[in-house]
Amino acid sequence: MNMKRRDALARDINLEDITSSNNNAEVLQRLRDNDRRWGFQDTLFIEEAYDGNDDGDDLVFMISEGDDLGWLGYFIGRNQSLDALAIHFLPQERERVDAFIKGVNYNRSLREISLVYPMDVGLHNLCSFFRDNNNLISIHLCRSQIGRECAHELALALSQRQAQSLMQLDFINNNLDDEGFADIVRALWTQPQLEQLLCSSNNIGRISCEALGALMRERMTNLTRLHLPNIGIDDACLQALVPGFCRSNNLEVMSISDPITAVGLRSLSPFLQSDSCILGDLNIILRLGYAEAAALVDALKGNKSLSTLHLLRNVTDTGCWSEFSKLLCDTSNINNTYLSNHT
Repeated sequence: MNMKRRDALARDINLEDITSSNNNAEVLQRLRDNDRRWGFQDTLFIEEAYDGNDDGDDLVFMISEGDDLGWLGYFIGRNQSLDALAIHFLPQERERVDAFIKGVNYNRSLREISLVYPMDVGLHNLCSFFRDNNNLISIHLCRSQIGRECAHELALALSQRQAQSLMQLDFINNNLDDEGFADIVRALWTQPQLEQLLCSSNNIGRISCEALGALMRERMTNLTRLHLPNIGIDDACLQALVPGFCRSNNLEVMSISDPITAVGLRSLSPFLQSDSCILGDLNIILRLGYAEAAALVDALKGNKSLSTLHLLRNVTDTGCWSEFSKLLCDTSNINNTYLSNHT
């Protein structure tokens, strides 16, 4: 059924006939009426129905077999007050999912969309929503599978956005590969205002890091938070990113992880020792031996901005702690004491 046909039927349709519960019928009623009087930040949560579900005070649609997802998508698409959509479940039936996504694509009020589900159908059909919704500020994709073709379509949609509204983009455990993420990064040249980029538990390499380094160096200078844990970047990848870090004068929080070694950590020196560096929170997720600790301490010499250093895996050499103590106050000579971080 197309949107015009649904438009003709929407006002008079019995909502109980297209839903599996009174709660879901009430959700559709409130969506249809653009009701703003309840819900957590006008967020719609989509969950799987099961015994003992507790919808609390939030706007929660609990999917069961009796729910017409085409109508759910329609009412989301036509709604003008909903700020955020959090999809935590979709069924495996392709026809139901496609009907739902078709309606969602028409929405122009959503500012945040979050997909936290291992969805391997439907995501690529959301590309027109990503392209045309000029209010969108945050996209969070967790466990949604993004193969090469889907990554290319998503990149094309992002590159064609007319509004520079996007502030946060998260990719977590999406099966993204190096070339796919590189396509997405290149598309972000149209979104220089982006403030947070997270890519975690994917398969990223040199191609993506060179693209991201160039983006940060030439275009994206407003980035405040960059998280790249558990994506397989090595020393060469990190070195490709450093010139971009050096131009990112607003970068406040950063996360990196294995398989980076002492060579990669030492390459951070130009960024961390720059007078323009304002990085306050550095998360390093790797096993630190003495060589890695010494390299990190050397890279941080003279840094005055860092207030928090998170070491999120085991320190394997007890001698590391004496190196880290030098960051606070290196008493080996007067000049080193002056250059210590003291934070």
